[in-house]
Amino acid sequence: MEKKKKIKYSILAGLGVVSATVIGVIIKNNNSNVLSKYNNSFFRKASLDTLDTEREKVRLMFCDMKYVDINDKLYHLLKKFDDAISLKRYGPNSSNFELPKGGPHGWYLYKDE
Repeated sequence: MEKKKKIKYSILAGLGVVSATVIGVIIKNNNSNVLSKYNNSFFRKASLDTLDTEREKVRLMFCDMKYVDINDKLYHLLKKFDDAISLKRYGPNSSNFELPKGGPHGWYLYKDE
């Protein structure tokens, strides 16, 4: 009787491990498919407003723990968005760029006194 319980529990534990692995693979594949639309032709064809809104979506994904497995890819994608936005806004060889006007959390600068 005791041997049957051990076999039963080991089978249940094995099924738990297999199901957790399958769920992890499914989640990872779904997260990778999220980024598939951001290719080079997207960055060439997109308008400045589209780039701004899509960058914000990617930034929110970067901050979300649900996408922690592709966090490195999201980080590099944010850099790609910044480069594309700068290129569309200021041109390839322009040196008269504007300084940022502040982030979502404000500035931490010294006051002029």
